Amino acid sequence: MNDITCDMCRDLMPLVKDGIASADSRLAVERHLEGCPSCRARFETPLPADGEKAFAALWNRLRLLAALVMMLCIFVGMDLTGGQGLFYNSLLMPFIGALGFLVFRWKAAYNIPLLLLAVGLVTCGLNLLRGLEVLDIPSLLWWTVIYSGFAAAGMVIAALLCFALKKED
Repeated sequence: MNDITCDMCRDLMPLVKDGIASADSRLAVERHLEGCPSCRARFETPLPADGEKAFAALWNRLRLLAALVMMLCIFVGMDLTGGQGLFYNSLLMPFIGALGFLVFRWKAAYNIPLLLLAVGLVTCGLNLLRGLEVLDIPSLLWWTVIYSGFAAAGMVIAALLCFALKKED
């Protein structure tokens, strides 16, 4: 039997540790470990105990990134309300709804409209300070309702995709 390289041994180590490697692969790894102290040290190092913890940490980071992108998009969308770029909100708001579903799940149904209203008020205040035209409160409420409808469409699409791609137990 031919000796295997360190790279091949490292590729086969998880299979040998899990007990799913073929007898030939297991034997090749064992022979390689007898003559290679660095691979033997790597093989003796225990695998991470809980892969689910690592996945949960990654998922939390992804949700945080989605929340930051969502807030940035809300600020951009609400700033576009008074200008010529208003059309872009018909594309941006469903994206915000999908991100909101990723971050809040079904709580996005009321969190997104509240965020839109709060950011709309802040944007109006900032535009007032910059000396730009601002929306009055009834118009802001009306646009918040319209944008919430677009965001709800994005949220429903994201929910349907999650349902369709869900792993069966």
